[in-house]
Amino acid sequence: MSIKITTLIEDTLNKNSNLISEHGLSFLIECDNKKILFDTSQSDNFIANAKKLNIDLYDVDYVVISHGHYDHANGFKSFCDISRKNFSLYINHKFFDRKYSKKHGNFIYKGANFDKQFLIDRKINTFFVDKDITNLTPKINIISNIKRTTYYERINSNFYINIDNSYVKDCFDDEIVLTIDTPKGLIVLVGCSHIGIINILKTVEERLHNKIYGIIGGTHLIEADESRIDLTLNEFKKMDLKFIGISHCTGAKALEKLENNFGDIYFNNNAGNIINIL
Repeated sequence: MSIKITTLIEDTLNKNSNLISEHGLSFLIECDNKKILFDTSQSDNFIANAKKLNIDLYDVDYVVISHGHYDHANGFKSFCDISRKNFSLYINHKFFDRKYSKKHGNFIYKGANFDKQFLIDRKINTFFVDKDITNLTPKINIISNIKRTTYYERINSNFYINIDNSYVKDCFDDEIVLTIDTPKGLIVLVGCSHIGIINILKTVEERLHNKIYGIIGGTHLIEADESRIDLTLNEFKKMDLKFIGISHCTGAKALEKLENNFGDIYFNNNAGNIINIL
C-alpha cells in the first residue's frame, strides 16, 4: 500500500517556491488507486499550483470538503469547470448552514460560494454525510459528529450561523475529517479543527480502534492561549505521534512550540509539500 499526500495550497510557501500561497487549504490524496481532493481552498489557485507540480486533477474520484467556510470550499466551482470525471462530492449534511463571523458589530458572510442548486444544476453526485463513520475506500473513512470532551478547546465566539434571519453561535457541527488506515496507524487530515484538534483525535481513536500515526492540516490554535497550546502538545506526546504536518490556522506561537517540542517529527506543511508513506 502506498500513499501520496500533496499539499496543493496553504497559507505559506517553502523558500524559493514558485507556487501560489493563500489563506486556505487543499490536499490531493492518492491511495487505493483513487484520487481524493480534500478541501478546495478559496480560489482556483490550487489548480494553478497542481499544474506547476505536474499533477492532473482532471480524474479526481472524490472531493471531500471539511466544512462550509470559504477558505476551504470556494475553489470547488473552479474545480467543477476542469473535471472530466464523474466524481462524487462528500460534505456534511449541515454544510450549507449560512456561516458568518462578527467583527466590529457587523456580520460578514464566510460561507461557501455555491449552494444545493449549483450541485443539482451540475448533476454532481453528492453525499451528505451524517453518520459517525462513512467509508470512502477500504482504507479511507470520513469521520463526522465529533465528540466534545476537552474542557479547554473552546470554539471562537465570533463565528455564527444565520437561521431564519437570526444569528446563533456556530458549533461547527458540519466539520468532518478524513482518516487513512495504514500499517503504521491512522493518518488524520483536518481542515480547521474548529471543534478542537484533541476532540477530533480522541474521537477518531475511539471510533476506529486504532492509534494515530500522524496528523496533517489546520488546528485553529491561532487564537489559543499559552495554556491551551501546552495542553494540546501534551496530548500529542501521550499519543506518541510519528509525524505532525500542520499549518494554515495553527498560528506562529503554536508552530514555534511544535518545532521546539517535536523536532524532526514536526514540519510546517507548506504548499507543495509531498508526503509519501509506503
